[in-house]
Amino acid sequence: MPESKRSFTVVSVKTSDGKEKGKSNLGGRFLSSTPSGASRKAATRVCRESKIKGQCSLVVTVRETTRGSLGKEYSYRVNRIKLRNPDVVMRDGKEVVYKYTTKVKAL
Repeated sequence: MPESKRSFTVVSVKTSDGKEKGKSNLGGRFLSSTPSGASRKAATRVCRESKIKGQCSLVVTVRETTRGSLGKEYSYRVNRIKLRNPDVVMRDGKEVVYKYTTKVKAL
């Protein structure tokens, strides 16, 4: 049986030196089976919207918003690292290039 998706929203996004990364990055709805997966998706979006090339290091706090949940908050240090050799895969007959890998560590 597939694991059900849970929903999360972004509470705060900070850079590694503790500075807030803008109010426009708060909110949103991220569906994932784990809070670390949701924080990974949120960090990827923030790095992309901030037009950061190469390494991007953030502290992301997400709150669970799944119906019936307690609304617990989870914080993670998320590092996006540029790959030396991008991964190229075929998906539905199209070539997809992955330039980054993302590491997540609970705080």
